[in-house]
Amino acid sequence: MLRKKLNFSIAIIVLIGAAIFSGLLILGKNYNPHSAENEKPPVLGADGLNIPNLTNDENNITSQLTQTISQQIAVQNPQPQNGLDVPRAEEIVNKYLAEGIASFDYESLKPAVPESDLKIINNSGRQLTESYLTNLNSIIQDNFQGVVINLDDIYSSDWDILQLTYDRTLADLYDLPVPKDIAPLHQQEIRLVAAQQKIFEYIQNYEKDPLLAWLAIEANQQLSQEFKDLGLVINQLLQ
Repeated sequence: MLRKKLNFSIAIIVLIGAAIFSGLLILGKNYNPHSAENEKPPVLGADGLNIPNLTNDENNITSQLTQTISQQIAVQNPQPQNGLDVPRAEEIVNKYLAEGIASFDYESLKPAVPESDLKIINNSGRQLTESYLTNLNSIIQDNFQGVVINLDDIYSSDWDILQLTYDRTLADLYDLPVPKDIAPLHQQEIRLVAAQQKIFEYIQNYEKDPLLAWLAIEANQQLSQEFKDLGLVINQLLQ
């Protein structure tokens, strides 16, 4: 009975990546990151891209990209007083846009989690493993229960509540005693939850860095698969 209950609970834990993006969210009626019009980031034209509130932060991907593209267009248009004459402007834009997307480091979303930061139990055994998994499930369920956000309104206080929920969840995960033999799984769990928090942070701040927000949404597909892969490994512990 305990195994059946744990298997059901673990399924909830490891699919949290997908769950928060579906069942736990009140999705905007007109928002679908994988709809036809959102499949690709906007293509810049010769007149540039109208992006509000961009910062000059050196880590701002959109700002870096627009500066690079502007420089390349300037090289091919050395006398702007005669008007913009760049026959290959769209080709230049698409080239650097593709390079910017390809250079995005997905792993940068996941922080390092040193084993020394964890509460390690030197003993091991099935009972300790089951206790750990039960507590892990409780942390996820208790913290995220009732948490919803509206993707149509990034200024809603719900977004701040979500970030606080992730902060609390990560603190609880670091505070959770874990048997030494499954510490690597716990480290991965923490890394994935932290990565998902980053994704939501980038989405919330999309006005500052639209391309980074789009890349983060795309990265969630890979993150969801990693949650599922972790789930398969955890389920094997109970067999």
